Amino acid sequence: MMTTTRSNHYRMLKVFVIAGVLGLWSADLAVAQHGVSVRHPRRGQVVRVLPRGHTNVTVHGVRYHAVGGTFYRPHAHGFVVVAPPVGARVAVLPRGAVRVTRAAVAYYLHNNVHYRPVITNGTTVFVVARL
Repeated sequence: MMTTTRSNHYRMLKVFVIAGVLGLWSADLAVAQHGVSVRHPRRGQVVRVLPRGHTNVTVHGVRYHAVGGTFYRPHAHGFVVVAPPVGARVAVLPRGAVRVTRAAVAYYLHNNVHYRPVITNGTTVFVVARL
């Protein structure tokens, strides 16, 4: 009988953890969908250490570090935040990006940068576009 109670306890704990994760995810999604402002480092800001999860991106022969739609270049005192380079491909849009239409073409706009969705090998990626 003790095993059944312990089993039920773990089952309920699992349900609460899953519900909590889904609740946080849906709240984050709601914030992004409703255009609530999300803080991003401003261009020109210098950081000493790159954020966790950054990736190396090379665009037109220039190397950048990117995370969450923010691009960095090496600087004497660390890394400086720069505008996303035209032609850069990102797998995920920055939080807070909104869909806009320009000349009957759908783009996503974030921080005055337009991202054009492109399907590559069956997967949608977003390319920084110049309008």
